Amino acid sequence: MAIPSARTDANRAAILAHIGAHGATSRADLARGLGLSPALITKLTRDLLADGLLTELEHSPSRGGRPAQLLGLTTGSFGAIGVKVAPDHLTLVEVGLGGTVTRTATEQFDATHTMALARLTDTVSAFCSNSSHANLLGVGVGLPGNVLEQSEGVVDSTQLGWSQLPLGLALRNATGLPVLIDNNVNALALAESLFGTGRGHENFLVVTIGTGIGAGIVAGGAVVRGHSGNAGEIGHLPMAENGPRCQCGALGCLEAIIGQSALIATARQEGVIGADAGITA
Repeated sequence: MAIPSARTDANRAAILAHIGAHGATSRADLARGLGLSPALITKLTRDLLADGLLTELEHSPSRGGRPAQLLGLTTGSFGAIGVKVAPDHLTLVEVGLGGTVTRTATEQFDATHTMALARLTDTVSAFCSNSSHANLLGVGVGLPGNVLEQSEGVVDSTQLGWSQLPLGLALRNATGLPVLIDNNVNALALAESLFGTGRGHENFLVVTIGTGIGAGIVAGGAVVRGHSGNAGEIGHLPMAENGPRCQCGALGCLEAIIGQSALIATARQEGVIGADAGITA
């Protein structure tokens, strides 16, 4: 299986997502539905057929011309694993080619523990070993932090307390699978582009407010990561010269002013919530 570029990989994923959502589809309908040229669709679907991810089905009814060949997902045998890393827990999912979730698990996790990397790799490896699919295509990881190269997966994260952590290498060694690691908001932006409200839009912005503040930037249909992989890290933009101290050590970061901890502290101070209360869904 050839290693595609990031844009090609996104287009391949978009084809799989479209067929997963709409069922068997012709190449012409894929081109119209995804806004891609027929020539590019032909090339991408040829590669997906060669990789065993698509299969050719019956022809659609003729409307006066040559009947169109329908394409469908190779069901049952292929799946993938997704992992969300938070400071205090891990969420794991297994999905089929069309994006349907077949299995989930949540595990307690302490990102600051000296054995955090070993615990994470053991948890992911065990989850993969119980896969319901005959073939796992790989593992995708979303986390709060900077990842310069998705395929390398070296992580810097103030929220997790990690500096140059070789997570990608550790997971590849533990699972024997391809591993892609990305900032969690970038991953969310890509998911919105493929499955959510971003479908059909070339340019949009995703902003999240939680323990941190993050942005996922999509321009020209692709996620913008920037030279150092932190194009969407708006949480550490300086907003107040003598503002509250951020977890990164600087003063007045956006995250220190409107992040979850700051919002809770302000709400307690103003009497909106009790002294021991937090934010609940």
